[in-house]
Amino acid sequence: MAAEGLLVADTDEPGRGTRYRLAPEADTVLRAMEREAEEPVVGVMVENQQVVLVERPKVARREGVRRVLAQRWVAEAVLWAAESAAGWVLVLTSAHQAERLQLALTRIKVRSSMIDVDRLMTGAELSQGAAWLLEDVEAGERAS
Repeated sequence: MAAEGLLVADTDEPGRGTRYRLAPEADTVLRAMEREAEEPVVGVMVENQQVVLVERPKVARREGVRRVLAQRWVAEAVLWAAESAAGWVLVLTSAHQAERLQLALTRIKVRSSMIDVDRLMTGAELSQGAAWLLEDVEAGERAS
């Protein structure tokens, strides 16, 4: 790592007992990587996140939605968002911020709903869980 310039030795001739420190350029790169790792990845969900689904309103109310979404606190509260013709999916930092956003949208008469992400699963897990539930329902119907 010293040869690559990532580490700087405390002596000109490194040997036993030489101490090394991170080169200033490497420290800058490391800090940038650290900040990048802390930022959420767009489109990636984790359990216990707060999700707000915002229905795209009729044209008359769209300016109001834009005003709400343009506020600084919303930018700080939203980890990432997805937009479609039907509306927006907003993933937020906390339940408090999700409730605050819902209240702001309710004030301008825009429909939204809040979802707590309890569990993430693959498509196969979803399908298997549905199949088990269906088997339970069918077994219950046969028993009655």
